[in-house]
Amino acid sequence: MKRRPIHVQLIALACGAAAAISTFALFLQPLSGQLPRTLLILALLWALFSALAGHAWVRAIAPALAGRSLGGRIAWAAACLAAGALATQVVPLPGELIHFLFPRHSLKVEAAPASNPASGGGRVEVRYIADGEAYLFPLDEWRRGPGWVRSDEGWANTGAESGAISWSGSLLNRARLALSTGPAGGMARITWDGETREVDLYTPAPTELVLKLGEAAPGALPARFYLWLAFAAYTLAFGYLFLALSTWLAGLPLKRAPGAGGRAPNLLPFALPMAAAWGVFWLTFYPAVLSKDSIDQWRMVYGLQPVSDWHPAIHTLIERLLAYVWNTPAAAALAQILALALVSAWGIAALVEHGLPRPAAWALAALFALSPANSTMAISLWKDIPYAISLLALFIIGFKVAASGGGWLGRRLHWAGLGLACASAGLFRHNGLAVVILLLGVWLAVYRSFRRPLLAGAGLFAVLWWLVSGPLYSLAGVQREANVLRDTILLHHFGAHVKAGTPLTDAERDYFNRLRPIDTWEYSCCRVDPLFFPDGFDRALFAASSAQNLRFFIDLASRAPLVSIRHQLCAGSIVWRVCRECNFLEHKIELAEGQVRWIGENDLGFKEDSRLPVLVRPLSGWALFSTSARAAPWLWGPAFYLYLFLFCLEVYALRLRSWKALLIGLAPALQSLILAAVNIAPDFRYQYGVYLIGLLGLGLLVLPPAHRPETR
Repeated sequence: MKRRPIHVQLIALACGAAAAISTFALFLQPLSGQLPRTLLILALLWALFSALAGHAWVRAIAPALAGRSLGGRIAWAAACLAAGALATQVVPLPGELIHFLFPRHSLKVEAAPASNPASGGGRVEVRYIADGEAYLFPLDEWRRGPGWVRSDEGWANTGAESGAISWSGSLLNRARLALSTGPAGGMARITWDGETREVDLYTPAPTELVLKLGEAAPGALPARFYLWLAFAAYTLAFGYLFLALSTWLAGLPLKRAPGAGGRAPNLLPFALPMAAAWGVFWLTFYPAVLSKDSIDQWRMVYGLQPVSDWHPAIHTLIERLLAYVWNTPAAAALAQILALALVSAWGIAALVEHGLPRPAAWALAALFALSPANSTMAISLWKDIPYAISLLALFIIGFKVAASGGGWLGRRLHWAGLGLACASAGLFRHNGLAVVILLLGVWLAVYRSFRRPLLAGAGLFAVLWWLVSGPLYSLAGVQREANVLRDTILLHHFGAHVKAGTPLTDAERDYFNRLRPIDTWEYSCCRVDPLFFPDGFDRALFAASSAQNLRFFIDLASRAPLVSIRHQLCAGSIVWRVCRECNFLEHKIELAEGQVRWIGENDLGFKEDSRLPVLVRPLSGWALFSTSARAAPWLWGPAFYLYLFLFCLEVYALRLRSWKALLIGLAPALQSLILAAVNIAPDFRYQYGVYLIGLLGLGLLVLPPAHRPETR
């Protein structure tokens, strides 16, 4: 066998070591214990992954990089390493997971017989044990004795006769044990590595007590060194994995499907399985899935309250029009099913037209049909669903434009389709207007030879948007409240600064207190609801103070920029983080008191009326399982599908050898960037369009290159 060059051997050894450390940290922690056993497992993993890394270099990476310039090779490798570094934050992968390299400790907590005479009980509640200040060990790692019960808050004893609760494991930093205190707090006996002490948990008011356990080992390297080691290992392991996968996929000898490049195939066959699958869900959860927001809109549909543009009014007006034809929410749900099926099938047909094999096309159609997100979103009456369909249509147009080098725009009446798709996206969500304007601006700059049809489409969009949001809304008596919704973004930042203790001017403090006494503000970076919706919040004053809101926001952001940045990173985490920092709503099919519910409380007479009652339990069970903590990030998580799409797009662009192919991803990229900057609630439906694009983007992995798109 030909000996590999020394640089290849060194790369393989380094990547093998990184993969061994990462694999043990992420998946094999239960095997840690005695240091010799841990080191033996690491050595075996190192040998295995080094061999695999060397094989990947020879079979995939080297051949794919050989025909490219030095700059192209460096850019490709750097992009994969950057993606590996990003993965450590979006999954996330805490550096403390490397603690398996350190000695083990033992902890036991029990209720002591004695207690403070002032205490009303002998309760001992363990909140968590942490490795340093940040990394909390999972609660299920504790071993409980008799008399201990688990809750979302931690572990608590149920009486003075309770046994002990214990934990053992390795630590990178000094351990921190958090205990609840309060009027019923007892005396806790804590044994750490054989040393015992007692702690009084009685306090007049409930609070949390954090104890530091043990001492730092003398002469040990600082924990930061190992945190950086873990970060480097994760980055290199995932970066090399992305490099190997992308080079292998980009180098696949794909063949164009027979007849590709001619007339677009009939989209109806691809739409039928989707419409059928979602139709079953519709009949099962008849007439539609209706949340509180949906009920509010139907009160507007029936004229029981004025139509408001808090939620884009065009959606309410369309539902009113459908109700004239068939007076039930089922009409709107059916319209959504048909629209989503047709547009999704149009996207699959577009891929087939450009060479996607038919088996892959049918696999995509089945994936769309069986997706739990699509099955429930298609029958949920939110304005975000038609917006998602519009964003998907814009993406498909973007693919056709990029794949034809702009030529698609020059065909008869295609500019009209572009204008209609832009108008739909700009009207169904408030942030959609910014997405459309930026997208058209980029296309006008890139596809200069096709400015005439682009300007015609942009003009049609502008006219339609003005006609609907201006004269039509005025005729319908729409109340203008969108500016208040916009200002809630600023209110969310105000809450972050109050919570963080940012110094306030007298004018800011006076205004905030007039909105609601500042000591009653409840802030959550996940959503603005606790600030805007509680009783006592002066919405009239807030609505009348738009200019002042903006001024105070700018002043506070300038005074404490890190507070604003940290807040928005959390508020926008639905866009970029796979493992959710905030819980978000996926659907409104719920199990309450043994009954499956999908319609919120209302005075309109809407009630659950399944036409296929035998399927209610199994289909609701599937929907609820798909949104469980373990399944949701992968079956629903919009960030996962955004990154999946970006990876598929990168592979397609590399196969095509054209950076201009990246323009295909403009619509989902703009939607994600804008939402991350303005988000005030982590609801899946806001990014549902990106989810749809992520599913359709899987076709790019097996789409053979036809030609390099040129913009001329």
